[in-house]
Amino acid sequence: APAQTIDDALATAYRTNPSLAAERARLRALDEGVPRALSGWRPTVTLTGSTGKARDTNRQDDTMPPHRTTTVDRLRSPDNATLTLTQPLYRGGRTLADTSRAEHLVQRGRAVLQGAEQTVLLDAATAYANLLRDQATLDLNINNEQVLTRQLQAARDRFQVGEITRTDVSQ
Repeated sequence: APAQTIDDALATAYRTNPSLAAERARLRALDEGVPRALSGWRPTVTLTGSTGKARDTNRQDDTMPPHRTTTVDRLRSPDNATLTLTQPLYRGGRTLADTSRAEHLVQRGRAVLQGAEQTVLLDAATAYANLLRDQATLDLNINNEQVLTRQLQAARDRFQVGEITRTDVSQ
């Protein structure tokens, strides 16, 4: 993988961290509470209606001769609609309290998000610094191994010419 700068590592952590995405979503949900609380000042409109079909049958019998029966059928379609508009004038301070509560919840949510951001960025910076430290330690160990290998080869060469003993080579 290509090497990253600390800025790249922090930007990637900030963009892709799932806990930050969850906190952002929580804050958006809290933001919705403010307009909902402010709606206590707005009027409420209610529309109700009904419709139907009715059939009325009236039957009349004449008591006088010639006894006739008269039947009157009537079809009706009763319709009814009601529109109600309610404007609250005073709700006992409830709208003010709800609005204040919603705004404070948003402020709290922002503080929680900021804390989560700081935690994620600190963790990313710590991981980056630990990676650099571990990489430097690995490079140092590889260099030490190469130096010791060269020293061993030099000791073997000196042993071959009789300059040192087998114990010197082992050391």
